[in-house]
Amino acid sequence: MFDFTEIDLSQTTKNGGAGLEVGPTYLVLYNGRFHIGKFDTQWYGLNFCGIYDAGAQYDPPGENYSSWQKIWLFENAERISANEEMVYAIKRRRYAIDMGMQSNGQRITEDAPVEAFMYHSKVSAMPEIEDDEDDYDEDDE
Repeated sequence: MFDFTEIDLSQTTKNGGAGLEVGPTYLVLYNGRFHIGKFDTQWYGLNFCGIYDAGAQYDPPGENYSSWQKIWLFENAERISANEEMVYAIKRRRYAIDMGMQSNGQRITEDAPVEAFMYHSKVSAMPEIEDDEDDYDEDDE
């Protein structure tokens, strides 16, 4: 079900290498704690987005007081994550309905798209309410 491939950190650089790259999901042991996330590229090299708000700079062991202890490539994580995210979104929408929450001044209902309740949603739970105050009418003078 879960496939993990350990990365040989002694073969990596600040920019990756030896199986460490931008895109895939990783399980990491960093400063004694486990985290799951992905790397992105910053001006200084690789940054792991699963630690702290801004992420954590990747430094191979022995460089810059590195806190990186182990890293495993998490095979098939995207498929597992997609299934779990949909279950999470459905539960969040149900909670919003049950609690009578609102979006854009409207009560959230079953008509709200499930995608609006995902982890990193780009969809609003309810359509925007048009603001008529900006309309200029000469009769108002």
